[in-house]
Amino acid sequence: MKSYSEMTKEELISQKNILLEKYNDYVAKNLKLDMSRGKPSSKQLNVSNEIFNIINSESNFIAED
Repeated sequence: MKSYSEMTKEELISQKNILLEKYNDYVAKNLKLDMSRGKPSSKQLNVSNEIFNIINSESNFIAED
């Protein structure tokens, strides 16, 4: 296949139509793709809970020096 820069306008339009038809075929399948790696369990979330409580309004922000 030629690169796009080597194609004529008619060839580009034809290629666009082919790709658009393929795209519409995928859209028609109503696919729901979830690329996330899953949701963390409550146990995993609880591991980081203490991080949010390290600094609070009663924390001392003054350096020793």
